[in-house]
Amino acid sequence: VTGRLLRELDRRGVLENTIVVITSDHGEQFGEHGLTLHGNSLYRQAIHVPLLVRYPAAAPSGIRVTTPVTIRDVPATVLALAGIPPAATGIEGHALANLWSNSGQPTSDVVSEVSRHYRKAPGIRNLNGPMQSLVTDSLHVIRDGNDNLEVYNGVADAAETRDLAADRILSATMASRL
Repeated sequence: VTGRLLRELDRRGVLENTIVVITSDHGEQFGEHGLTLHGNSLYRQAIHVPLLVRYPAAAPSGIRVTTPVTIRDVPATVLALAGIPPAATGIEGHALANLWSNSGQPTSDVVSEVSRHYRKAPGIRNLNGPMQSLVTDSLHVIRDGNDNLEVYNGVADAAETRDLAADRILSATMASRL
C-alpha cells in the first residue's frame, strides 16, 4: 500500500514536494512478558513504533536516528518541514529535524501512558489502575497500576528481561523523572 501511494504521488509529479510520514499509535505484544495485543502494558513491544519521514527538500535520505523520540513531536516536525514555525501555531512538541541536522536542539521526553484495563486477565499490568513510562537514551522506567516500578536498560537489554528496580538509587532517580 505504501509503495502504491508513493508511486502515485510520483506519477502525479508531487512526490518530491510532499512530506510523507509513516508511524503508528502503538506496537503489539506477541507473548513477550506473557502478554499479547496492546493496551495492557507499556513494555517496549507496545510502545516502540516505526517513524519514517520522507521529504527530500529538508529531510536527507538514508539516515537512521537511534535516539528515542515521541510521536508527540510529529506535528511540530511536519509544520517545521512545511516552513511554519510550530511555536507560532501553539502546537506543542519539538521538531525532530535537529536529529538529522545535528543542531543540538532538545527533543521531548518519551512519556507513555495507558489507562486502567477493562479485562480481568492474568498478567495485565494496568488492571488496578493506569500506567506510565519514561524512556531516556538508555533507560526505560515503568510504573504499573499498583504503583510498582520496573527499570530496564533499553540498550543492553532491548527485550526488557532484567529489571533493575532493585537498585534503589537508580529507581528513585527514574521515579522522580517520571
